[in-house]
Amino acid sequence: MQGWALLNQPANRDRFREASNLFEVGLKADKELVTALVGLATILLMNADRGWSDAPDRDVDRAKELITKTLALDPKMGSAHRVKAWVLGYRYQLQEAIVAAETAIALNRNDSFAHRLLALYELQSGHPERSRAVIEQEMRLSPRDPNHWSSLSILARAQIALRESEAALTNLRRAIALNPDVNFIRLHLAPAYGRMGRDKKAREAIAEFLRMNPDLTTGQPEAVKTVIRSQLELSARGYYLGTIDGRIGPFVQRALVEFQHDQYIPESGELDGATLAKLGIAPT
Repeated sequence: MQGWALLNQPANRDRFREASNLFEVGLKADKELVTALVGLATILLMNADRGWSDAPDRDVDRAKELITKTLALDPKMGSAHRVKAWVLGYRYQLQEAIVAAETAIALNRNDSFAHRLLALYELQSGHPERSRAVIEQEMRLSPRDPNHWSSLSILARAQIALRESEAALTNLRRAIALNPDVNFIRLHLAPAYGRMGRDKKAREAIAEFLRMNPDLTTGQPEAVKTVIRSQLELSARGYYLGTIDGRIGPFVQRALVEFQHDQYIPESGELDGATLAKLGIAPT
């Protein structure tokens, strides 16, 4: 219960570390304590998702093991289906992730986190109107959720995709005010400005994000650095709605196809030489 009390507060790394230790202690006392299994899996995924993990793939693999064990013990545990959705979404198995998130919501219609995941995966799948509807429903169900900032961030990205950039900027500023420690929200200001043709403001948002994340590419392979630079550039130009993680997933592929279309080059959805040249990025 102490671990979950920490998780239900605005996210930060120190709080997650303390909660993780509490869940580990609980599992030493009872290795089948399903609430601790789900809690620890949740932290592993959060750390991987937000770039707070030194070995994200390893952590996601462990989260999958924990949640598989949980569902074997309690197949109707809604929060376990929610974490299953997150594991699938991290692996870009979007349709399976959507089904798992919908199952979590069917088991607990007030699960704010499952609603946020469902909205995010609908957005990644190219359904911004559905994403907005889901996240607005969540915000009506849980107007006092301590992670309301996350809902506002997802809503804003759906609004950017729907060309509602002014509304998106308002919601992003609200999200930042609610949780100024989460740096990636500032990144999403860039595509909102980019879609409005406000290039200077978009570049300023990128610069502020980089100032707050000075080690973004430290120790990364050159191929990953190229993806990160491409994500930043696509974000500044108003195309990319994901986080800066050096991974090529649905958000990157969708941004690339749209960018390539506008540049009159083959719409491969890949970071080929022609696309890198148009982005002003030297290939590795």
